[in-house]
Amino acid sequence: MAYLAYAHAAATMSAALTEGQADRAVIEAERVLQRHHLSDSTLQPLVIALLALVLAGRLDLALSWCERLLGECSARRVPTWQALLSAVRAEIALRQGDLQVAAHQARGAMSRISVQGWGVGIGLLLSTLIQAETGMGHYDEAMALLEQPLPDELFQTLPGLLYLRARGRCHLATGRYHAALGDFTAAGELMDAWRMDMPLLTPWRVDAAETWLALGDPKRARALAEEQLRLGPEDPRLRGALLVVLARTDELKRRVPRLKEAVEILEGGDDRIQLAIALGELGRAYRSLGDFNRGRVFVRKAWHVAKTCGADPLCRELMPRHADAGEFAAAAAQPGQGAEQQRDVEALTEAEVRIAVLAAHGNTNREIASKLFVTVSTVEQHLTRIYRKLNVKRRRDLPAKLSDSSLTGTV
Repeated sequence: MAYLAYAHAAATMSAALTEGQADRAVIEAERVLQRHHLSDSTLQPLVIALLALVLAGRLDLALSWCERLLGECSARRVPTWQALLSAVRAEIALRQGDLQVAAHQARGAMSRISVQGWGVGIGLLLSTLIQAETGMGHYDEAMALLEQPLPDELFQTLPGLLYLRARGRCHLATGRYHAALGDFTAAGELMDAWRMDMPLLTPWRVDAAETWLALGDPKRARALAEEQLRLGPEDPRLRGALLVVLARTDELKRRVPRLKEAVEILEGGDDRIQLAIALGELGRAYRSLGDFNRGRVFVRKAWHVAKTCGADPLCRELMPRHADAGEFAAAAAQPGQGAEQQRDVEALTEAEVRIAVLAAHGNTNREIASKLFVTVSTVEQHLTRIYRKLNVKRRRDLPAKLSDSSLTGTV
């Protein structure tokens, strides 16, 4: 039975690491998780199946199964099981942009098994924790983790690939740009040697492109982003990140359409930090074009998203230099309206903003559909969500909600 579990898990991971096989990987992973109950002999195959779901981009399924298995661990009180599953839970949280949960789960996992006891698996755990601490601005903690001794064989394994990326992200955040570039390039060379190119595992071209931008070389950044785009990113998060990089290398008039596409893609995904980055870039682009009201709205939205992620460095980058976090949060409420109402408005997605403004200006559903090149049914569905988010019951209540929000006229 254990042999079958390992065989099925290996096939699942193989599918997850093969381009174009994500759907098959999801089916196989769920089959493993449904067939095999948690035990000492099935723990590793179950963990592999969870990671396959993560690599296939199905964080929702991975989270559901992981929480279920963690609940079983808690009832049976087996530290080793809880440690391995907590490590997976941490990785899921990281990819969702929930930095505090990622760090908490990763440190919990590390406390249950010694560093030596993890073997090469320490690469996965450290990579998650280093990126979470870096994202929260805890640079000293992240650098201390880089001092942990590592198994010699780590960099010939997939966890080693993840560790290279995490170390590179830490170097990038702390201004060690050439060290970061070295790590990202090394990850790319490893995957090339293994004859695999899995940006969902390690998006080294996107990371390296961001580093070249930091070094002031947009041409090299653009070349890497375009190369990855030609290879056809299936994952929305990756495409969104690529569009942001490309927008940063575009001339100003082309920047907004690309960033709007990135925001629309990322709003339908799981990665809230990447969404906050895209929203912030869109706000800056509008400001550069002289549209300060619209720019302010998107920067505020970006700040609120980043704040919920615990991404303090990103919040500091987004907020005005003269304001601390409290002042910025208070400034989100325009004169004549409460902060709660402003948060309601800022909860609207880009598509919902366009429809809400057109509806507030008196356009019928059919007219809105014609202007936005969508179906009437799509407009109706968006309006249902808009009413719920803004806590209004009728169309005629929309202008009052939108009048002081800086959203009117954004279409």
